[in-house]
Amino acid sequence: MRKPPLKRGPYRGLLTGSSINVIGDVIGTSALPLFVLETTHDLALTGWIAAVSVGGSVVTGLLQGPLIDRIGFRVSMLGSSVFAAGTTLTVYLLHVAGLLSPSLLLLLALVRSVADEPGRVAIFGMVPHLAGQAGVPLERANATLRTVTAGSNLVGPLAAGGIAAFAGSEWTILLNAATGMLGTAVLLLFARASKSGAGEPERDGSEDGVGYFRRFRVGLRYLFQDKLLRTLVVATMLFAAFDTSFASIGLTAYASEVLHQPALYGGLISAFGIGSLVGTIGYGVIGHKLPKRRTYLGVYLAFAGLVLLMALELSAVPAFALMAAAGVVTSPLDMLYMAALQERVPKRIFGRVISIANTVLSAPAPLAVAAATGLISSVGVRVTMLVLGCCYLALAVGLIFVRHLHKLDSMHIDHSEVTRRIPCLDEVTQPVRHRFDQAATRPIPRIPHSNPGHRVWMLSADAGLTQPIPRINSSHLTTMRWRK
Repeated sequence: MRKPPLKRGPYRGLLTGSSINVIGDVIGTSALPLFVLETTHDLALTGWIAAVSVGGSVVTGLLQGPLIDRIGFRVSMLGSSVFAAGTTLTVYLLHVAGLLSPSLLLLLALVRSVADEPGRVAIFGMVPHLAGQAGVPLERANATLRTVTAGSNLVGPLAAGGIAAFAGSEWTILLNAATGMLGTAVLLLFARASKSGAGEPERDGSEDGVGYFRRFRVGLRYLFQDKLLRTLVVATMLFAAFDTSFASIGLTAYASEVLHQPALYGGLISAFGIGSLVGTIGYGVIGHKLPKRRTYLGVYLAFAGLVLLMALELSAVPAFALMAAAGVVTSPLDMLYMAALQERVPKRIFGRVISIANTVLSAPAPLAVAAATGLISSVGVRVTMLVLGCCYLALAVGLIFVRHLHKLDSMHIDHSEVTRRIPCLDEVTQPVRHRFDQAATRPIPRIPHSNPGHRVWMLSADAGLTQPIPRINSSHLTTMRWRK
């Protein structure tokens, strides 16, 4: 059979537009505390804006799924980009006009955080279809997006600090708005050029008229009925909790107590970021050739060993080398997790499942940070690193015996099995009225209209096709379509 021609334009347009938006967002987010301090001189307001932004992202990430599935990926992506760019531009214009009050700034920060989340999920859902059209492996496409994000997280704070120091923090807000409008223009051109549906959710009418909360329950039920996805979500949730406590309070105390220089905390984080960027690029090149299950388990085992080495008395250079190696080792985890979700979740419930999964991942992180803080204060940072390394190792060894992880290596899934797990609604044209037969124990439907004297056949659920029954009256029977 002749292969369909490759279509690289939509894929490149999506990558270009989303990359421009990500770079501008990192610069704007990094410089936002400086902008708030310069304009209001209120440190408490800066903390409130950070808290509101995080809270808005979490709530929106949890509740946005049914809406994304209803309106489609393309509309969600464009609407999110336009709304975010417009909100950022509004902040800058109000600041120039002298009308930006603290309460209004807090409200706009909340709106800005809410606007970002639907676009990220929509791009995440469109990548498999567009990468397949362009002939690009899914692992390479995900690694490309991840590389842009990792590179922006490394360069963005430095660029934001430089712009704020030489030109003023308000110029970072303007740059964020400009990149948002440019990225929106590129995505709009991509949306016009793509005529193939861009992997939009399939609409079969089975959920027409279904309420928001029932749609949400369908996504929640599917996520926890798929054994592989359930295993990945739980393992990633535990890993994220350990990782948050390790990267925040753990490395801060390590730089202070072991390296005896608290300023080296930034160097440890930068080394991890550089290693993660290198590992992401490498996985994008050869990731599609690697066995997924062995790679997934190898990442956990290798990272557990590196954390255990951090419990030793090290100098600055070996500590930086270990953090860079940890970044290289852990970089495939996100791509493996994303690819499993993209391959196994049907398009018509993709938004719901991804939104719930991403929100569940961050749930235990505050508890883990609190536990790590108490452990450091009681036994010291080196013992805490030893405990964290043992937790990583126990998680890795436990995953070896999980049979469902073998499904990671299967390129195709049983779509009939997937469809069977999605609840379908009986399509009834109108409510069927019932009349009670005194000789029976259950209601029977009205007999359809027919000419006087004709006989009709009635189908019984327990006795099969019964004997012909004469027409009772001239009442009409509202029809319904029976499903298997």
